[in-house]
Amino acid sequence: MTVSTIIPIIDFSDFDTRENIIAQQVFDACKKFGLFYIINHSIDSLQIAQGFDLSKAFFELPEEKKKEFLKGEKYEGYLELYSQR
Repeated sequence: MTVSTIIPIIDFSDFDTRENIIAQQVFDACKKFGLFYIINHSIDSLQIAQGFDLSKAFFELPEEKKKEFLKGEKYEGYLELYSQR
C-alpha cells in the first residue's frame, strides 16, 4: 500500500491551541481523500453510539418519510439514492 492510499489520521488533542492547524488538516484530507480518522477527540463513546443509532433509525424509515427531509435551498438535508451527480 502506498502512502497516497492511506486514510489520513487527524489528532484533535489540544484543539484550543491548534485549531487552525487541525482545520487545515481536515480541509486537506477532505479535498484529497474525502474522509479521515479522528483521534484524541472529546466525544465520549456513548454519544458516538447514540449518533449511529439515530442514523440507523433514520435510514430505516420508509422512503416517503425520509423525503420530508430532502435537501432544501437553505440547508443540507436528505439526498435520495442516486440523486447526486
